Amino acid sequence: MIKKVILLIAVLLSGCTQMKEMIFSKTEQNCSLKQDVCKENFYAMKQVMDKFKADGVSYVIMNMNTSEIVDEAYSSKDGINYNKELKYSPSNLANMFVFAGGLYDGSLVVKDIKLNTIQPSGLKKVSKETRKQYYKELNLERTSTPLQFLQAYNYVMTNEKTKDMAKILKDNVEKGAARRTYNKNLDIYGLTTTMNKSDYNPEVYTTFIGHVVKDNITYSLIAVMDNPKPLKETFGFTN
Repeated sequence: MIKKVILLIAVLLSGCTQMKEMIFSKTEQNCSLKQDVCKENFYAMKQVMDKFKADGVSYVIMNMNTSEIVDEAYSSKDGINYNKELKYSPSNLANMFVFAGGLYDGSLVVKDIKLNTIQPSGLKKVSKETRKQYYKELNLERTSTPLQFLQAYNYVMTNEKTKDMAKILKDNVEKGAARRTYNKNLDIYGLTTTMNKSDYNPEVYTTFIGHVVKDNITYSLIAVMDNPKPLKETFGFTN
């Protein structure tokens, strides 16, 4: 089942066709799943990277209820372990945690929230103090690593006060920006985000974060691409 999740993320980011394997200066994987599943997950990651000629790619998969890492990998031309060394703040991720903070303190309800829009609705209802305190609750800083974001995501999705965020992410997969991950046989939740590395740098990081439920087991996942190149088939977009 985990293999299916990784391959679905590959579809989200690339369209997933036959590709040549690239050589990178540093590539690592730590996986506690069955050997064939680990290999399939890793190959799906490399497919996405090759497709977009990205400088690197990474993913972390966790058991969402226990936050146990069951598979993590990265491949990078510069030797960067994005999962633990990249510190960034993608707007959609930041907005999601702001919305969760609003649900946590009661200043928002689900109908107030819209993700993946130019001006996401509901943000103004969440006070600066709530944002500050909730980030502290999540053990997040203004910029955090993909692993830290995934740990915070697990907290949001399993907390009684904020777990309704899952409804928004489910809708995002079925009808929104992450709809290419939709699969009628899997219960998938998630969002995508793209951010420039700096105001004057056209290079970007693209990120997917979400979770999938199958046979009463919930797995959360975050996947990051470093500087993917636009493709004709994606209409010039990088995810």
